[in-house]
Amino acid sequence: MSFIIFSSILFISLLTYTSSVWLVNTFGKVTIDQLLFSIQTLNGSSSQQVFDYINGPLITSAFITYLSIKIFFFLNYNNVKFTFLKNKSKANQINKFLLPIFSIVIFFCSLFLSINQVGFAQIKLYFTSSELIKNEYVSSDSSNLTFKDTKRNLIYIFVESLETSYVDKNSGGAQKNNLLKELTSLIGDDAINFSNNDKIGGALQIPGTEYTAAGIVAQTSGMPLKAPQQLADQTDLGANSFGMDESFNTGKSAFLPGLTTLGDILQKNDYKQTFIMGSDATFGGRRAYLSQHGNYEIIDYYEARDRNYFPKDYITWWGFEDKKLFSIAKEQASLLSSENKPFNLSLLTADTHFPDGYLDSETPNIYDDQYSNVIAHSSKQIADFVNWCKKQPFYENTTIVISGDHLTMDQKFVSSLPEDYERTVFNLFINAPIKPVNSKNRQFATIDLFPTTLASLGVEIKDNRLGIGTNLFSSKKTVIEKYSVEAVREELAKQSKFYTDTILKPKEKGVTYTNKKNTSESTAPATTESQNSSSSFSESHSVELPQSSSIGGVSIGNEEEIPEFEQ
Repeated sequence: MSFIIFSSILFISLLTYTSSVWLVNTFGKVTIDQLLFSIQTLNGSSSQQVFDYINGPLITSAFITYLSIKIFFFLNYNNVKFTFLKNKSKANQINKFLLPIFSIVIFFCSLFLSINQVGFAQIKLYFTSSELIKNEYVSSDSSNLTFKDTKRNLIYIFVESLETSYVDKNSGGAQKNNLLKELTSLIGDDAINFSNNDKIGGALQIPGTEYTAAGIVAQTSGMPLKAPQQLADQTDLGANSFGMDESFNTGKSAFLPGLTTLGDILQKNDYKQTFIMGSDATFGGRRAYLSQHGNYEIIDYYEARDRNYFPKDYITWWGFEDKKLFSIAKEQASLLSSENKPFNLSLLTADTHFPDGYLDSETPNIYDDQYSNVIAHSSKQIADFVNWCKKQPFYENTTIVISGDHLTMDQKFVSSLPEDYERTVFNLFINAPIKPVNSKNRQFATIDLFPTTLASLGVEIKDNRLGIGTNLFSSKKTVIEKYSVEAVREELAKQSKFYTDTILKPKEKGVTYTNKKNTSESTAPATTESQNSSSSFSESHSVELPQSSSIGGVSIGNEEEIPEFEQ
């Protein structure tokens, strides 16, 4: 029995270390929040990533464990002892405790090395407290927003892993060739690229925005996505006790109930909202978020299959490829525009997902590596869809936003970039009714795209701030411009009691959140589950900035205070 226990310890130790190496090599540096959230929201993930993990850390750990066991039995079978010791009883004693000692040493070594992979500094930050969100948060209260009498339509395209390093060096990117030739050719008087430099640039990536679910939350709420730290009181934390009843996956409980999002705001203003993605909406809690915040009609892989957009047995990549996504989007845009109400059509592409992206039958083979070809073809597909929209009757009263959901996680593709090159998330605002005060040399993050998107619809925003985001069409400073990107990254890596109390906890204790079937107004059969949003507009939480500590010369709050999470 003891042999089985120590063998298990050895296997778990090896798996811990090999998993941490695989995680960093596959996804790059990840935050603790990202790791915790991802562990609890694996439903609907790509089978390729599961196979990669099995073929990597799992098999490696199992093989080394097996090899170690074989060596141990070989030594015992051949009666290999510490014969140099004159005291035979002591030699036997050492042999008896050899495996336990070896297992314990391996366990602590693997733990140390695993922590080192993630980063000691990051782990230390995670267990400290920040006041940044509390001090900078502005509620998306309806009193802060004024819509025009004629409401503009919105088409929002979240592009998987779209970053500005794909542009050529002369234009502000890091490539020899411009892989986004079609997209960047759209930039002009009618299409604005908010940039961190004087060329083509974008949004700096900060904690809580660096993966798809977090990117969508950040860009539609002005807030980072932070996983709850305390799970003991399920009633008190509701859905955000992720992992309990798979609440983030199924939407059976509240998902960030304290947020008032773009979906909530547009729903309140009588927008018809549809979200199309070529993967399973369950993955990463996206179904729960979209159904609870805006009551979107969700057309994911399973819904599209049920609507006969492709054969029942068809599946590729994460579900279906972007060629089909844009075909469905054209049909849905036409249907939505025929209704007598404004619409919000949101898309999430998938072809440019790592590793190497998806080559469809029409992807030209121009460059030496697959990912470059996929990126270039994605640029053309998106631009073709935009140009199609420009020819439609609804375009005159429609704003189109194109944004990467986050930076690419394809570590091979970015490994050759200069160390001092700051990678940023690409953005483009097309056909907005207003012009920015200054679109160049802005220091901002994707959280700032939330109020900027509302402004691009002609919505007036009191003081030009929502969540912790800033309207980039205005001259108002962003939190990064106010404090520095280094300070903001450090503060958002910490815990926020305000975030837990205000954003994660349900407004009413004991409320049960369940998805209800959405009744589609289109002629196609609707099977998507959605929940009628009951999110209300909360009071503003703007708070004076305390002068208790500073980072980078700027006061942010008491960074040493440990949050008192409820037990």
